[in-house]
Amino acid sequence: MNWAKKNILYLYSILNTATEQKLEPIGINAIRICMKHLRRIKADNALEDCVYSVRDGLDNVVYKVIDKILNPTRWIEEADKNERNRAG
Repeated sequence: MNWAKKNILYLYSILNTATEQKLEPIGINAIRICMKHLRRIKADNALEDCVYSVRDGLDNVVYKVIDKILNPTRWIEEADKNERNRAG
């Protein structure tokens, strides 16, 4: 049995036998265990790298758009590029 199933079964058994006074600290522990599992799932599936890569790509796109809007030199370059595309 893997570590995630063991922890889930452990929490399930505690929650089924716990009184209300015992549930609050168990709830906090359950959140900690869930966060630990989420970190491990993200690491196992390289999700953090994927998210960083997507965010970097979006940052690049936004930077280029802002540069084209705010930089008059880019307007001339874009106009020349469009003119060459129409001509050729």
